[in-house]
Amino acid sequence: MAFMTSKSINWMRRLARFGKVCGRFQRVTHPPRRPLPLAAREHVRFVHRATLRGGGEDGDEVEERKGRKRGRKDEDSTNPQPKPKRNPNSKPRSSDTGKISSKTRRTGVSAGRERIARDHTQRFPLLQGEIGIKIVSWNVAGLRSILNKPEKLKVLKRLIDEENPDIVCLQETKLQDSHVDKIAEELNREIGMSGFWACSTERKGYSGVATLLKNGYESLGIPSPAHRVVHGPGEGGAEGRIVETTFGPNLRLLNLYVPNSGAGLKRLDYRVNTWDTWLQDNISGDINVVICGDLNVAHKDSDFFCPENKAYETQAGTTPAERESFGRMLKECELIDTFRHLHPKAKGVYSYWSQRARNRDWNRGLRLDYFVVNKKLVEGTHDISVDNAADGSKSTKIRVVDSFVLDSSTLGVSDHAPVGLLLGVKRLD
Repeated sequence: MAFMTSKSINWMRRLARFGKVCGRFQRVTHPPRRPLPLAAREHVRFVHRATLRGGGEDGDEVEERKGRKRGRKDEDSTNPQPKPKRNPNSKPRSSDTGKISSKTRRTGVSAGRERIARDHTQRFPLLQGEIGIKIVSWNVAGLRSILNKPEKLKVLKRLIDEENPDIVCLQETKLQDSHVDKIAEELNREIGMSGFWACSTERKGYSGVATLLKNGYESLGIPSPAHRVVHGPGEGGAEGRIVETTFGPNLRLLNLYVPNSGAGLKRLDYRVNTWDTWLQDNISGDINVVICGDLNVAHKDSDFFCPENKAYETQAGTTPAERESFGRMLKECELIDTFRHLHPKAKGVYSYWSQRARNRDWNRGLRLDYFVVNKKLVEGTHDISVDNAADGSKSTKIRVVDSFVLDSSTLGVSDHAPVGLLLGVKRLD
């Protein structure tokens, strides 16, 4: 061991005096904080490491707490989609190491995910001599939020201007009866539509549907509509989920917001054994029904992005029980899913994406919104009587012309995309 020289000792004394001065200054200007207990410090370090790896029980708890701070989605909405399991032998993604890849910086899309391709779907025109009735259905996830935010209202007005629908069916409006008059007046002023409302009396700011008609719809030559708010069965009867609109004796439009099975599938039994059974009994034998809305089920494998993942069998909207129940209703009531009828092979066309998982960027979605009609409307053999039509015609042929998903025109407004149906009406003189 080498002995210290006098010069070294002098330098150490100077440094000690300098340290005392700095310590006094720090105590005056920056009072020391009480240190965390050792166990807490170890916990913080472990959580930080787990979060960077993208896994670990504590990392998941941190993400869950962040999700609660951002605000929970309405429990009636579809559950966040589980992440597919990764091959443990695969190359780590950049997100697993806490780094941002060059592809992510350049395109904004994570290198660990591939965007699911969307097949092109053709839009079909009316035939000569037909008058079109266009219906658009959209789960808006809160109507007041759209009307109160100029950027969202602009999207809604653009949708109305571009599609020019005659009827708009909205779901999950989250309105109370006390809101309806003011909202109806504002919609009439902004988009020139008015209509019929159903609000939840079971819970505030929950569920709710509305069927809006374009001002001047009388020019279509169809009977004046009548409407009624239909109360569903059992526990969901007062949740404002159904508005029925009838046009004369032979055409019936049902705007539905079907109950979600919920977190942990706590409402699965009600959904399948009570609601679906009740709905089937109410439309059985009906030859003129059009059903639209958020039906909260992905029927076919092509209706969601990852059907091979068995985890989805325990997620609301993709359970075997819900899919089989929906298929049974279509078969026994002789109903047709119009979009799948016109586009049987289309893949990557969805109407819902989890916002929490940011799945819309990668088109990892589900098709939960539908137009379902009776078989005669698809075949074009349905004849409706319109004795009170403006031109005095006695009967009209009506058929399904087009069914479409508007998944690129409403980004940033709702976690659902609007879907549409075009009916062709031909008067028989």
